[in-house]
Amino acid sequence: MSRHVVLFEGTKINAEHGTPTPKEIAVSLGRLVRFCGNGSIWFCVLLHTFVVCDLVSDRLKIYALLHDAAECTSGDLPTPFKTADVSYREHKVFDRICKAAGLPKLSSEDYFLLKAADRRALLGEVHTSGPVGLRTEFPRDPEVERS
Repeated sequence: MSRHVVLFEGTKINAEHGTPTPKEIAVSLGRLVRFCGNGSIWFCVLLHTFVVCDLVSDRLKIYALLHDAAECTSGDLPTPFKTADVSYREHKVFDRICKAAGLPKLSSEDYFLLKAADRRALLGEVHTSGPVGLRTEFPRDPEVERS
């Protein structure tokens, strides 16, 4: 059994070692579909990162573009299926990606702002491209829906 994930260009990744290349991140996130393929239209994780980027200040834009980059190793798991172990591994990979890009670690405040933008993006996506059945569970955010 393999102890790592092998990415598009051959990079080997696990929780402790390896950092995906920008090309591996872009290719993977462009192929990963949101809502596990259950959306009303096809909408990839890469497009989601652009929406999140539109919702943050200039100083957080690079982090917004990278916020789901670690999903190139795990896929886009819906929150109810994302275990604490998967989240931990994704955070470790995200930290290495930021370090490789020469970015400082996010402060707690900036992390909160980024997560809030990610949540707002989800609200817009549920009502524009998500599963119809989710639309009664999430409030509308018309501003984000126009993004």
